[in-house]
Amino acid sequence: MMRSPLNISLINSVNTLLLHYKLLDNDLESEFGSDEVEFAQQSLSDFFENIHPYLDEINKQHQTSLKGLQPEWRKFIRSFAQAKRNRMKYKSTLFRKIRIDFSETQTNNKEALSNLISSLNELRLFIDEEQLNKVNLFY
Repeated sequence: MMRSPLNISLINSVNTLLLHYKLLDNDLESEFGSDEVEFAQQSLSDFFENIHPYLDEINKQHQTSLKGLQPEWRKFIRSFAQAKRNRMKYKSTLFRKIRIDFSETQTNNKEALSNLISSLNELRLFIDEEQLNKVNLFY
């Protein structure tokens, strides 16, 4: 069974990567070490790998029960699926593919960096909205 989806580690990973990539996008040196960045990347990748099957299940069966998940997870995953369908508000690659590709950032590709920043910004916006909806942010 999965723990509460919006734990501090997830939020820290998003914030770390957002700051890191914004600094790089502005040709500034990142204040984060490679270990911190790699840990944050892996945390986000693992997070999306964990929720992806449930999002697929929702897409196939619109009113699925998502059995075996904690209520916070069910609410979060349903909200994420709904946000994915809201293409007017969430336009980034993340909400279309439900994956984040960090590999292109190694090549100093400004467009890939910009897309990644957009995805992380939208993810942060989504998390903030879920927080306002009283989703438990702690274990």
